[in-house]
Amino acid sequence: MKVILRTYGGFAPALQPKPCAVDECELQPHDAKALEQLVDALPDAPAEPSPRPDERHYEIAIESPRRNTVVRCADSSMSDAHAALVEFVERHGRRR
Repeated sequence: MKVILRTYGGFAPALQPKPCAVDECELQPHDAKALEQLVDALPDAPAEPSPRPDERHYEIAIESPRRNTVVRCADSSMSDAHAALVEFVERHGRRR
C-alpha cells in the first residue's frame, strides 16, 4: 500500500510543501500495520471541505490492492481518522 499526501491552501499557498508519500513495504512491520489500520479507519464518505479563506486542504491518495481512492478533507472538516493518517504520513513519509 502507498499513501500520498498533498497539502493546499493556508496562509502562504505559494510555499506549499511537496507531496509526502509513505510506502508500506518501506516501513517496519509495526508501522506498516499501523498504516493499514489508519487507512481502514477512514470513514466511507467524509465530509467534502467547503471553501474557507486561508484554510489548509489535504488530498490523500491511497493505492493498494484492496482500495484505490482519493480522499479530500480540510482542517475544519477532517475527522479524527483523517487527522491521524495525515500525521502518520507526515511523520513517516518522504517528500517528493
